[in-house]
Amino acid sequence: MTSADNVVIRLIKASSLIGFSLFLLLGCGFGESDEIRFAGSTMGTSYHITIVDIPNNIEQSALEREVATILSAVDHKMSTYKSDSELSLFNQAEVGVDVNVSADTLTVVKQAIALAELSGGSFNPTVAPLVDLWGFGPIVQKDAIPSADQIAQALQSIDYSVVKITGNSLAKLAPVTLDLSAIAKGFGVDKVASYLLSQGITNFLVEVGGEIRVAGHSPRDTPWRVGIETPGEDYGIPYNAISVRDGAVATSGDYRNYFEQDGKRYSHTINPLTGYPVEHNLASITVLSDSAALADGLATAINVMGPDQGLAFSELNALAVFMIVKTETGYNAVYSSAFEPYIQAELLTNE
Repeated sequence: MTSADNVVIRLIKASSLIGFSLFLLLGCGFGESDEIRFAGSTMGTSYHITIVDIPNNIEQSALEREVATILSAVDHKMSTYKSDSELSLFNQAEVGVDVNVSADTLTVVKQAIALAELSGGSFNPTVAPLVDLWGFGPIVQKDAIPSADQIAQALQSIDYSVVKITGNSLAKLAPVTLDLSAIAKGFGVDKVASYLLSQGITNFLVEVGGEIRVAGHSPRDTPWRVGIETPGEDYGIPYNAISVRDGAVATSGDYRNYFEQDGKRYSHTINPLTGYPVEHNLASITVLSDSAALADGLATAINVMGPDQGLAFSELNALAVFMIVKTETGYNAVYSSAFEPYIQAELLTNE
């Protein structure tokens, strides 16, 4: 059994059926609980923090600074947009050269490789050349369809197995680049959640770029009420909702980031196995877990797989997933057995 296998086993065992969301449905009338909220920008997106019943010995200003510092540190270690990030330094390094990285970057790379092995390559942290080729990477390009030869050439640089970890360093055995954008935001959420818990804060919501983790109760002294977003042109409108007390959630979909050419839509989700954007009818996938990083990566992997393979993968690994599948007349909900208790409780009024 490889070290990556051990990481996968630990991650899957840690996963539990406790979270679900795309956005909060807080409403008005919060009741008696004290509440603070603050927000900011990180990793090319935004973050939002809600805390209920903050301990008296903690100053909000200090808390805001520490959260911003935590997320900034993750971004500066794992960004593909910053030329001096640890990830960029690895990507710029020659084959065989060891690059020292922080414990955080090492952890996320291990998680990414473990998820790649678990998903049979549907999740692949070396997919960056294909993402760039299709114009969805840090290099802004005009929307254009690459040639078959360009795609075939890029596929030769898609191989997570050549990334080697030795102690605190990373090296590549062939010319590849790492892209952790499909897991780093979730890791940032987990880091902030761990910090809040270490400060005795037990009732909170942390959201970074749509990846969410909650703990305890909402400002109304009830479970956090969160919702599933409707894909397509109606996004922002709740598809349905559920109550959450503790856990993490991540979503992936193709309804916001894409381009069209000659009447055909090209999703930003690139299949690392084929080199082409996904073409299935899975509009949105949500994954529940204790770990936002795990949920983040799994959502991407299942979105690559599509509804049929994704559901089979979820059942095989006892994952709690909820999919919104496009049909000729609208959308249908598809979910794994592990998610069924939530469905029975209060979901699917739209079916």
